[in-house]
Amino acid sequence: MVEVKQLKKRFDRQTILDGVDLTLRDGEVLCIIGKSGTGKSVLLKNIIGLLKPDNGTIYIDGEEITQLTEDELNTRVRTKMGMVFQYGALWDSMTVEENITLALKFRNHFTHQERKKIAQESLELVGLSHIAKEYPDELSGGMKKRVAIARAIAMKPKYLLYDEPTTGLDPVLSNIINDLIIKLNRELGITSMVITHDINSVEKIAHRVGMLYQGKIVHMCDAKDMWHQDNEIFNKFIHGDTQLK
Repeated sequence: MVEVKQLKKRFDRQTILDGVDLTLRDGEVLCIIGKSGTGKSVLLKNIIGLLKPDNGTIYIDGEEITQLTEDELNTRVRTKMGMVFQYGALWDSMTVEENITLALKFRNHFTHQERKKIAQESLELVGLSHIAKEYPDELSGGMKKRVAIARAIAMKPKYLLYDEPTTGLDPVLSNIINDLIIKLNRELGITSMVITHDINSVEKIAHRVGMLYQGKIVHMCDAKDMWHQDNEIFNKFIHGDTQLK
């Protein structure tokens, strides 16, 4: 379980997160929605330790992580977590296979052949076993997203954080990514937090949905009941109301 309590983060004079409270339950897919620029990606980067909060606490399986060193984060936190960045963050100078095995090199007990085998297995899970020797600039946007997911799951994470996984994709490719998130959750038991603007994706993949607004989680509900809520801000956002400020 991941617990975030009263998390605060500022950049210069701008407050981005202003007391975020949320819990990611084991085995669920939790979607976080909200307007652009509200700090959703900042929230993910704090959870995985890429940013340090100004105040508040983050617990991963009961361990408070905000004061851990980089080495401690690598050995005690990031071994449990994977992150799929919004634009994939793939190295164009490396093949798909090399992009995946690069992360595995930090685990020195894997031999070269074992790393290649894990990369191939990860690509098979995302339906791309045939592109191991290709380069990212030879791939479509949807394929790059799936390679980024393959790289994340190669580390066998308990938790997977997705930053806008369907952004820039057409409805068909978005559904492929959504189906993959569901598959990894159901078949591998991966607990997921998904940052998204795509309400159709929320309906399809989420167990729960929370809204980040003005630095706080202002509403949380079961995704199956999302169209029947009494929170005005939440309702305006999911209905695309242009009056939401």
